[in-house]
Amino acid sequence: MSGLCVATDPRAPHLRGARLFVSSRLASVVSFVMVLAACAAPSHAKDPTPADKVEVTRGELDRLRALEPELARVKARQAELERALADAQQSLEVAEQRLGLRPFAPRSLLTADFALKSPADAQRLDGPGASGKRQSLAKALASTRRGAVVAFWATWCKPCTSPDELQRLTRMKRELAKVGADLVFFSVDETLSAVTADPRSPTWLYPLWQGNDAHLGMLPRAWIQSHGVELPVMLVVAPDGQVRWVRKGALDEDAERDLLTAVIRSN
Repeated sequence: MSGLCVATDPRAPHLRGARLFVSSRLASVVSFVMVLAACAAPSHAKDPTPADKVEVTRGELDRLRALEPELARVKARQAELERALADAQQSLEVAEQRLGLRPFAPRSLLTADFALKSPADAQRLDGPGASGKRQSLAKALASTRRGAVVAFWATWCKPCTSPDELQRLTRMKRELAKVGADLVFFSVDETLSAVTADPRSPTWLYPLWQGNDAHLGMLPRAWIQSHGVELPVMLVVAPDGQVRWVRKGALDEDAERDLLTAVIRSN
């Protein structure tokens, strides 16, 4: 009866309780052993394959590896197209800014609103070996259609006269001329002879202007106290002498683009 052995011998009634006890204990031990055996038995269930793991044959792996060079070429082409798209988007943004279709808020320039003072002792030198002549900067600005970028520099200023800076200034002068503006290359050296005697003088931009610390007299004192006048410094000046934007520091690609846009937008 349910695995229990019950004594029925009427001649041994005194053994019935003992046999019931032994049978009950034996059943418990058997059940415990069966549970242990079940727990200890090895599982034949297959471990599930992780969702991010794919099993391939050796042949398939070899074919995939053979595609690696082509994949590298595709990635390089993709990077090239992404750069071209970024350049195109930037060109469109600049065009819209110059047409007034998009706000102009350059990060490379400082806003300004003051009149540029014309120095009384400024000299203009038209080329290497030429003689300096007194000339009014105000008249030179007024003769342009869209004003100018006035670039203050000095022979002792390394960032002002580096080959990269002179190349960028030359390129910007050419681009400004296309829109009816000019670049005024203004030396603040003590004397004109210091500029012309420099062995690098053939690389200067001509015509050039010179005035001893001219920038200190041409800029408002309040502006100098607020922003300083470390060279190089460039001003976007309208034909009437009003300064709208200021660039502090050497040129980079962003500054070149922003200065040209500023000239177009300011007039």
